[in-house]
Amino acid sequence: MAPLLGWLNRWFTRNMIWLLLGLVALNLLVPRPGLALKDWRLFRIPGVGWSYDFATLALTLMMLPAATQCRLEDFAQIGRRPRACAACLFVIYALAPALALGSTWIGLGGFEQQAATELRLGIFLVSLMPVALTASVWVRLATGNVALVLSVVAVTTTLSVVTVPLYSHLMPPFAHQAFTTVPVAVLVRQLAMSVVLPLAAGLGFRRWAGPWADRAQPLLSLLGNLSFLAALSTNVAGASARLTADLGIVAIAGAVTLGLNGAFFALTLIWMRWLRARRPGLPHGDAVALFYAGGMRSTGTAMVLTAAAYPGMSLATVPAAIYSISQQILGGCLSRLLEPGSALLLPAVARGRKGLDARLRELASEESGNLALIVFRVHCRSGTPVPLLKLMPVVRRRLRPYDYVALLDHDRFAVLVTEVPEAQASKIALRVEEALHSGMRELSVCWGVAEARTPCPASRLVDLASERALGSDSDASRAVA
Repeated sequence: MAPLLGWLNRWFTRNMIWLLLGLVALNLLVPRPGLALKDWRLFRIPGVGWSYDFATLALTLMMLPAATQCRLEDFAQIGRRPRACAACLFVIYALAPALALGSTWIGLGGFEQQAATELRLGIFLVSLMPVALTASVWVRLATGNVALVLSVVAVTTTLSVVTVPLYSHLMPPFAHQAFTTVPVAVLVRQLAMSVVLPLAAGLGFRRWAGPWADRAQPLLSLLGNLSFLAALSTNVAGASARLTADLGIVAIAGAVTLGLNGAFFALTLIWMRWLRARRPGLPHGDAVALFYAGGMRSTGTAMVLTAAAYPGMSLATVPAAIYSISQQILGGCLSRLLEPGSALLLPAVARGRKGLDARLRELASEESGNLALIVFRVHCRSGTPVPLLKLMPVVRRRLRPYDYVALLDHDRFAVLVTEVPEAQASKIALRVEEALHSGMRELSVCWGVAEARTPCPASRLVDLASERALGSDSDASRAVA
């Protein structure tokens, strides 16, 4: 049974995008089965009177796989990277909602129809959602820190009980007092039933019956995938009648949603590159995990919460369906660009030896071969200061995207190259020297190469290469560490 469940989960992962597109088309053409599921009432919780309908149960089953993969100890992952995780949470809870409000105002602010109001509400609610569990799939494929992204999923899911009602209550009216009241009580009840309870159950299951949780994980993952597809079907079916009537506005909202998804990823990418430039000790795997956490949202949660809190606004669930498809496509494409050694999460130019040390440790753990450090010493014959930072774009154009560049001081910078023969490092240095002379003809350039045949600190390599770079102009020398 376990091999079959594992195969089914892998099949769902590989074909999720096509399944999403197919279900959207099917429910637009034949909405009746989805509408029947949407109105299906299941059972009540004794003592409180809360009832589980199909959508609420679906979201509960979506949350369980994430919850059973988390341990209370995983929350400590965030404590080990406080600044990086705080930066990621700042993107999620400050920049993303502000960007969503701004983009919806630009794209849909000129429309006064009820459809535009509902779509703006749906886009804004997507930006408030916790990190999607499916982010862990792409983080694993990109060799990132899966435990860290799962801890961010757990933290944002827990915080959503407070943040979603708070943001919803504080959000400005979208058009002509469209919302006289925000159903905070409904949002809190829905979050408690479909987020808090499965999170607590999953954590307890993992804590007290770990081996059984491992065995149940394939089945829970399959149920979560099926529940997500079923929730998507019910929401698309519910909105199908109005989609054709307001097709123009829906198309504009779709473009805004796609742009917003790309903007979330781009914003997080810039943030992570900036952070790695100033905090070079942040490992590549952690940066990958936080990158996906910043760009992916739990669209299943968005669809169920929106349908429960605003039952008369069927179009409000459409942005979540669009975002769900787009984030899977973007996540899959970006996972191929985020392999260890890729340039996407590296700063264009780092500063200081600390960053070099971190990059050398990272390359050593990846067992990269033929490491060479080229140190350049640059000064101006006229005696004026050399604007090294302004010359770096010229240098970068002569290097590969993943070659590491670091400013050492006012007249020195280093280039760390990998997977090149000994003679090739000298040729790279000559190309950089030629580029520097083309940028400023009065420059005097010397350089030296230090090869790292065994793991060693960046300071040792820099000193070795600097000794060679202190000779006469264009004195090509080589040292071995």
